[in-house]
Amino acid sequence: MTTNMKADVVIPAAGSSVRMKMPIAKQFQEVCGHPILSYTVDCFHRLPWIRHIVVAVDSSQTEHTRSIVEKYGFEKVMICEGGHTRHRSICSAVQALRDACEDDDVVLIHDAARPFVSEEIISKVVSAAQRHKAAGVTRPLVSTVIQGDEHGQLVESLDRQVYRNSEMPQAFHYGVIAKAYSNCTKYDLDFGTECLLLALKYCSCSACLVEGTDDLWKVTYQKDLYTMESVVKEKFTTLWFAQGMETTSALPAEVENKILRWPFQVVTSENSPANTFITFVELKQISQSFTNFAWLAAQVARSCSNQNFSSRVRLKPFVLLVFTLDTNHEGKSDVGHRVDGKEWRSHEKSMLGKTSNCISESTSHQDLSNNTKERSHSIVTDAEDHSLVSNASDLSPLSSQVSPPNRKYLKLSASSASSQSENNHRTNMPGDAASRDRLGQRRDAASDDRLGQRGESNHYNQCGGEGCKSEPGQKQLTFDLCSTALTRAKACLRQAFKKVPFTIVGITSEVSPHLADRLLDLVWHRAAYLDSQLLDWA
Repeated sequence: MTTNMKADVVIPAAGSSVRMKMPIAKQFQEVCGHPILSYTVDCFHRLPWIRHIVVAVDSSQTEHTRSIVEKYGFEKVMICEGGHTRHRSICSAVQALRDACEDDDVVLIHDAARPFVSEEIISKVVSAAQRHKAAGVTRPLVSTVIQGDEHGQLVESLDRQVYRNSEMPQAFHYGVIAKAYSNCTKYDLDFGTECLLLALKYCSCSACLVEGTDDLWKVTYQKDLYTMESVVKEKFTTLWFAQGMETTSALPAEVENKILRWPFQVVTSENSPANTFITFVELKQISQSFTNFAWLAAQVARSCSNQNFSSRVRLKPFVLLVFTLDTNHEGKSDVGHRVDGKEWRSHEKSMLGKTSNCISESTSHQDLSNNTKERSHSIVTDAEDHSLVSNASDLSPLSSQVSPPNRKYLKLSASSASSQSENNHRTNMPGDAASRDRLGQRRDAASDDRLGQRGESNHYNQCGGEGCKSEPGQKQLTFDLCSTALTRAKACLRQAFKKVPFTIVGITSEVSPHLADRLLDLVWHRAAYLDSQLLDWA
């Protein structure tokens, strides 16, 4: 990029999206919590050398568009009323720039429904337009283009080596594009679609063609919304394996190795920017984990705050707490023989005092207990505020209260870990029917079905035989223990994030070769409806 580069942008967004066949125009459809228009505007708004962005919308959408601009803080955006055709909308936006542009200033034109244009492509088109007065992005033809006559008979087939797809963005000297629109006919305004052709036809300006990338596609049909959602998650997800708890298991190391092969950006430093976090908590270490949740929350919030603030569109932070239950060689649960009901109730009171620094004074013990009982069926919704923590220093009061925990990593070979997994199994323990009923009510089978099971047997429901049953009292105790831990972690994160919405999900799981794959499903879906729920994968 040259040091003297500067440009203005025109985004026609007044279309009704007839081909989308939905009541809301595609540019205002939300994908991953943000309207498509916000993704497109953000591509240009985050570039410091972009001066003005004019968005031309239908008169009925002016107020809605203004609310989007205010919500995301797009201070460079100007809103003007568009026309009933694409060319008329562009013409209105170009006229809105007449007081801000000189004739040799560069104006970019880009479609509202093309949300993934890169800075590299924008810079190339602007540089080409500075030299040639007009420039546009092209891509090779995928399908052969043919011509038919009025009887539906083939007349001609075009050579794909000669012809190209015209894509966006396009760039012009302001004097060129303004003159082209002032000289064009009503037929051009009503039926034309190609801005480069107007510059050639009315200004004798031949455009320089720039090779584009394959992510410049346009959202046109309903199925494209699902494609865009996948692209957003893959491009925007930044994952940190936030192993902040002491662990003696090989499972976190095995999962971490698989995470490095996931289709997301993975960071290895707690100071790196991230928006997705996975941490393991061993139930036998859960008493220590309670005091570490405030530290973890501060690290998670700081990592989110380190993101690129030039971008206004971000994914909501997503936190997964994986409570691992290892079994010893006798087949007995570690938690089951370490903590009975009386010990747990006493332990719970002490932990409430130790973690008071990350829970509001107005939150009573009874409130936490009620939340825990309802945790498997409740979905907590945070305040709708899409701004992230603006300054990492805001977190210092929280992070300074908690010292970084001691962390251990036990890296085992794959064969050793496999041997350990094969030795882990459950034993049949007595239990009353009432406990089984309570446990059955807590299971969220619908969530398991939605997230997909990849065909593996469910150890709790499907293995069959007397030897596969768990003691209901032990199972209930484990669930209550994890529910309380999830509540504490949620409270700490809420204090760290203030009003920023986030999603936290708890998972109880034994050692399983399928755990990493199922975690990948959760990260991929980023399902907000699972917020504050505890999924039983044991």
